[in-house]
Amino acid sequence: MPLNVSTEHRSITSSPTDESRASAQRQMIEAMLDVWPEHQSFLRSRFSPMYEALRNTSEQIAARILTITGAHLRQFCEDYRWTCNILLDEALFFQRHGEYRLKTFAEAYTELYGNTEKMRRYNHGLLLSQLFWANQTAAIDTYLKKFLAGSRPNQRHLEIGPGHGLLLAEAALHDSGGILTGWDASPASLEASAESLRCMGVENKVRLEERDMRQPLAGDVLFDRIVLSEILEHIEEPVEALIQVAKLAAPGGRFFINVPANSPAPDHIFLLRDADHLVDMVKAAGLTPLRVESFPQTGYTLDRAQKRRATVSCVIIAEKLCLPS
Repeated sequence: MPLNVSTEHRSITSSPTDESRASAQRQMIEAMLDVWPEHQSFLRSRFSPMYEALRNTSEQIAARILTITGAHLRQFCEDYRWTCNILLDEALFFQRHGEYRLKTFAEAYTELYGNTEKMRRYNHGLLLSQLFWANQTAAIDTYLKKFLAGSRPNQRHLEIGPGHGLLLAEAALHDSGGILTGWDASPASLEASAESLRCMGVENKVRLEERDMRQPLAGDVLFDRIVLSEILEHIEEPVEALIQVAKLAAPGGRFFINVPANSPAPDHIFLLRDADHLVDMVKAAGLTPLRVESFPQTGYTLDRAQKRRATVSCVIIAEKLCLPS
């Protein structure tokens, strides 16, 4: 029987009285089901009452994605499906061997970062995952409500590895002034970030630079906010990198650090065990954790995710009180 997308969406999300509030979500789900109807069971879990607390943030993310994708939404949905398929291959390897397939940044660069077309599709898929994966949406919810919302005006903001550009664009929309900078080692990711900023009308507020965080990062500006969202798992020595990044923060500078635990992907190298592991890393870099959160993947409780070694997004908001000794 052919899938009635509109009817299916109403069963996935909420009651008709929420229809206007959920319009962007509705458009995203309908577009995805049109491309990938087999994804309906997963989407039903994602938009179940279990995630009611994320409803407003989900709607905001959906609206941002629609702005970024424009007339190319179907292609982004196809790229999301493609991304999920290659992530499945990595998950099967992880289940069999208990480790990530790739071991070095150089391997990831050869396989993914240096391949412009493949990286473009991957960034598209990851952009949509910010809405369709509950742990990603929950991490953004913390970023918006607990990190950006607590900032003073005219902050000097740096994001390392902005990728699809959604978080960097949110920072630009949040701040009326200040210096906003994005660094990425992948030219394809910088293009994706630039396109997202352009679509959201904030391209003139942000300076993008091709820089590798594994190299010396000293600069003339010390930053009040530094964002490392899903970046530390991509490098061999994340603590050493974090120590170097901490030197870029002004005294009292705040950090938003998001690292997925047990999260196999074609560019993930460092295997984080859990949030306690990340707390130890943050402290080793001379930073003081202010807030620690763990967000399990869609359909899982935290306890079940930890027992099954399923993906958990580990988020820390930290502060620089002093330089590492």
